[in-house]
Amino acid sequence: SDRIIAISKSVKNFLISNYVGINKKKISVVYYGLDKILVKTKKKNTKINFIKKFKGKKKKIFIGCIARLVPQKSLTTLIDAIQVYKRNKNIKLVIAGSGNLKEELINYSNSKKLQSNIIWVDFIDDTAGFLKSIDIFALSSLYEGFGLVFLEAMYCKKPIIGTKTSAIKEVVKDKLNGILVPINNSQKISKAIEKLENKQLRNKYGLSGYEILRKKFPLIKMFNETK
Repeated sequence: SDRIIAISKSVKNFLISNYVGINKKKISVVYYGLDKILVKTKKKNTKINFIKKFKGKKKKIFIGCIARLVPQKSLTTLIDAIQVYKRNKNIKLVIAGSGNLKEELINYSNSKKLQSNIIWVDFIDDTAGFLKSIDIFALSSLYEGFGLVFLEAMYCKKPIIGTKTSAIKEVVKDKLNGILVPINNSQKISKAIEKLENKQLRNKYGLSGYEILRKKFPLIKMFNETK
């Protein structure tokens, strides 16, 4: 190849490391871009009515996670955080996604007696509708090459709880558009949830995330840099 595009600085560092050994002069970092066209909410919404159903008349806080159910996402850590935090019965975690660990993860959450705290959804055909319906987006990954779903959450003005690792640090800025925590640390995630119970703080981080998206990750920038 004449040139190689890396979708993050983290991926570039991996490519020039001894594991791969590519000449860094051949590599350009071009971040994903996101435009509202790509996450436009559909008029007919068939997959997020469950949130309205569970919210009912009581004031609940919904944490959403969209992820493949695979080891990389370390979802047991997120489940453990809910177990630590379940003293607040109004906290609900909605995990949307499929993968070979689904049955294992459901059994794991049931062993923690979290049947009333966690909602499982196989597939979301309206990502924007889902994200607009939740209060906090959380992902407990061990690593990410980028994490496009973070941009989608930022477009929907949602605060993010993410892990302080790999490319996530390039997208989520601690105490600006979300809270970064160490990997495999359910206690820190639980404390982040506690902080984000504050609606004013959620709104502040959500608006900051939207501004970061608009300035750093516009679709036209990705097109131009690729060209």
